[in-house]
Amino acid sequence: METQDGGQKSGSIQAKQNLASRSQEKRPSDDSNPIILKHKKYMASNVSVKTLDLYDPYDYRDDGHLSNFQAWAHLVKCSFGTGVLTMPKGFQHSGLILGFVLGGLIGGICLYCMLILIKSCVHMAARQRVPYMPFNESMKYTFEHGYPLCKPMSKIIIGFTDTLLVGYHFGICACYVNYMAQTTLRVFGKEGCIEGYNWPTVLAVVAWLPLICAINCVRNLKLLAPVSYVGNVLTLASMGIILYYIFKPEPDHGFMSDSWHYVGEIKTVPLYIGIILFAVEAFGVIIAVERDMKTPRKFVGLFGVFDKAMFIVLGWYIFLGASGYLRYGAEVQSTISLTIPPDHWSSTTMYVMLALSLLCSYPLHCYVCIDIIWNNRILPKLNQRKTLLEFIFRIALVVVSCIVAVCFPQLDLLVSLIGAVCLSFLGIMMPGVMEYNVAWSKSGMQWNLTMVKDIGIAAFGFCAFFIGTYGCLFSFFDSNPEDHGQSNSTKPEC
Repeated sequence: METQDGGQKSGSIQAKQNLASRSQEKRPSDDSNPIILKHKKYMASNVSVKTLDLYDPYDYRDDGHLSNFQAWAHLVKCSFGTGVLTMPKGFQHSGLILGFVLGGLIGGICLYCMLILIKSCVHMAARQRVPYMPFNESMKYTFEHGYPLCKPMSKIIIGFTDTLLVGYHFGICACYVNYMAQTTLRVFGKEGCIEGYNWPTVLAVVAWLPLICAINCVRNLKLLAPVSYVGNVLTLASMGIILYYIFKPEPDHGFMSDSWHYVGEIKTVPLYIGIILFAVEAFGVIIAVERDMKTPRKFVGLFGVFDKAMFIVLGWYIFLGASGYLRYGAEVQSTISLTIPPDHWSSTTMYVMLALSLLCSYPLHCYVCIDIIWNNRILPKLNQRKTLLEFIFRIALVVVSCIVAVCFPQLDLLVSLIGAVCLSFLGIMMPGVMEYNVAWSKSGMQWNLTMVKDIGIAAFGFCAFFIGTYGCLFSFFDSNPEDHGQSNSTKPEC
């Protein structure tokens, strides 16, 4: 009885806040379907098809602060990072022709799966009659009310999803530390120490440690907004210098190198799968941008904000990967920036600017780990010294990311492993499984074809996970200097 009264009261308050022109018949009454939002947890209930069709979550969302152009700019901006810097190395692993084919295929599937994920989350919000439903809660609900064999896994799916999100963003932090250390070695003339296990690499990581700890201990994200803007400017300037060096003709061989190939070796092609997954799948950014838009219904759909932005992003990735590989060929190192020789002040400036831009971006990715582990798991169990323990936790995350960066000196392998393990699940398999569970309760040929399609998507995601992870681990344990940079005969001594 209390639930019904509370639901009626909530419905009355929301009705007063809606515009007078909005039809009250559009919103189903709480008497016919008593689903409420309580303590930010979504309570399951049986929802009739008529009730579901009448409720549009977009009509009841809080007004966001991002315009369509701002949302588009955020999605495009996220393409400038370590992912795109490793694309020329990815083309070296796959070869030029195979790089175009696999890049377009895997990238297109990833973007389509993100559309599936967003539409499924909106569908789950409509079923629950709430304006917005987070990704992990949507996954749990689809597992509870979808395919019967998925129901036992509904109890662990949120923890599994959070683990993948933490692994993904923590891996990005480790990649940033890795790149900053390699850049330091390059600036100080220690090219022979790059991508190896040696004391100069450890010292380079330790040199960055105080700065990373300091910026990661800033608890208020609003204070980091100016830092983020500075990082964006530094990144764009660095990309301009990189493009200048790529298209700068050389007297001996012009624009193109003589050491590129159409198709790469079989043992290195799987590394490209993880790299393209890592590069294209800006998972957290995409979900956050859709949630904060003023007009979120324009995010998806034909020629929506997402389509316009991500087609540009995918084209930019393939363009930079192919042009960088054509320019340097077999000389490409783990990132295109480290491939450029430090023979001029402009290249040295580019190294420093990129390292500083990644330092500015580090706390934004680490915040996801802090929010999931500390705010949701640890903090509710503490009674005292919460602030002190939080700072210790933040510093511990930085130290562990530095250790991972030292243990994985080859940046392209680290990027590939993160993409193959985390993003094959988050970006491909889970959207397919989510839509399959949504379609399970439906009837008709359209939904049957949807389930067949989703089975294929999930199978593709599992293959990407298995092949990419196996190829990365095999290359890591079987790596030699010729696979990552110069050969022993030409590589400078450390």
